[in-house]
Amino acid sequence: MPGCVVSPQQTEGPYFVDEKLNRSDIRADPADGSVKAGVPLQLKLHISQIGGSGCIPLAGAIVDIWHCDAFGVYSDVIPFH
Repeated sequence: MPGCVVSPQQTEGPYFVDEKLNRSDIRADPADGSVKAGVPLQLKLHISQIGGSGCIPLAGAIVDIWHCDAFGVYSDVIPFH
């Protein structure tokens, strides 16, 4: 396994909403707390910064993960019908 794999930065969007949410269950709607059905997703991330001799673990990093539901609807977005 490689010691460090650099991934390109990605654009925020198309429906990015900066709510500074801190939660472990992204199925919950931040507006009313309702939980939508979903499929379990487990992510294990190692966040690092590039140093002179390779990658160094980055303490205190914040990762924003967002995804649409099974119908393609993102939180805080009014679905088109």
